Amino acid sequence: MDLNKLKQYIYTRLDALTEIGVYDGKPTSTATFPYLVFTVQIVRKINTKETGLLKINYWDDTDDDSAILTASKYIKEGRIIDEVELPGFDPGWEVQSDLFYRTYLENESQPTEPESNMSRVLQSFLLIGFAT
Repeated sequence: MDLNKLKQYIYTRLDALTEIGVYDGKPTSTATFPYLVFTVQIVRKINTKETGLLKINYWDDTDDDSAILTASKYIKEGRIIDEVELPGFDPGWEVQSDLFYRTYLENESQPTEPESNMSRVLQSFLLIGFAT
């Protein structure tokens, strides 16, 4: 699996599904709330099958978490924009020219940030890929 190609593909999908900022690894110094930060890591490779983990952290600087809850819902379930269905990540098949993989929601939570007005949602998706 070409990790950079996969990350670019995921970035494009996340950006299409949400209306908040999308960042790979960490937000820029000019990032404005709300936004999400995603990371992808490969955890196991056996023959032509690879398993990875997509982690998404949604952040907002207010105790009104509606924007990030909506974004996390769209990422998970998909949405329709201009009569075009954009599939979500749970569960979903993703197809690229040299790879196809299945995604499953592994974990979703809303941790509290003590003594802060920050809102946060965490999602983890299992990626099971097969080289073609």
